[in-house]
Amino acid sequence: MVPVAKGFFQRNCGGWRVRCKHCVGKGNGELKKFYFSFGQNHAHAYGGRTFDKDCIVVIEAKQSEDARAQMFSAFGNKWSMQYDLLPDMSFFPRGLMTL
Repeated sequence: MVPVAKGFFQRNCGGWRVRCKHCVGKGNGELKKFYFSFGQNHAHAYGGRTFDKDCIVVIEAKQSEDARAQMFSAFGNKWSMQYDLLPDMSFFPRGLMTL
């Protein structure tokens, strides 16, 4: 992979621009936003609210690993995907939610 811009690399195999997992959340100590989704059968009651397939959880953390740790602490392994960039919200009609 070849550096293209800060935090982005270009794969040699097809020109995809992806965020390097080693660069996400690293740097000057600022908090970054990480986004998480749930699978079709994942529904949780947490803090008086329901988290399910129709929403995205937003967690601000310094590193990707810290955000994942918060998700595991809140929901165990009953969630689906982690995103570094906001996913297409047309698939998540309940919108963004924080913990």
